[in-house]
Amino acid sequence: MSEAAEAYPEAATFTGTDGKTYRVKPLTLNGLIALEARYNVESIQDLFDPTKLQLDKLDNLRFLLWTVLKPSHPDLSEQKTGDIIDIYTLQDARDAVVKAFSAGLPARKEPEDGEASQDPQN
Repeated sequence: MSEAAEAYPEAATFTGTDGKTYRVKPLTLNGLIALEARYNVESIQDLFDPTKLQLDKLDNLRFLLWTVLKPSHPDLSEQKTGDIIDIYTLQDARDAVVKAFSAGLPARKEPEDGEASQDPQN
């Protein structure tokens, strides 16, 4: 197995209202493009700013969930995605989205002694 395949994050799962287990995979390039179009962001960095995605709005959460479900469940529509989530499964679905969304982010590297911080605010 290649080093890249070994490093690929495991998919998150949640159980929908229909009793099925849904796999939520990390965002693909197509998923990022869909988000870029939906939110009309100016740069890819904006996609990783939770204030831009407004996940406290249920319509945005449903869209993001649908975006990360499509690779594993291509027949699932955005509307059907909303049907498999209810008040009892909402938190599990949200947690799966957060895991899928953050899985592709590189780990933040702490500066070694003597190195300047890569964080522009420090």
